[in-house]
Amino acid sequence: MERKPEDGIKRIKAKSSAPFQEKGNRNRYRRKCMGLLASALVSNASKTP
Repeated sequence: MERKPEDGIKRIKAKSSAPFQEKGNRNRYRRKCMGLLASALVSNASKTP
């Protein structure tokens, strides 16, 4: 996997907007957890007759 120049630019931008990035990551993490919970509920519901 080769490094592209724009990857470095993205990293610099992410570093400069750290608080915003942190908030975005937290929201993404919460959404991921909700997705896991939802899929678990769905799988349980499909198992029970």
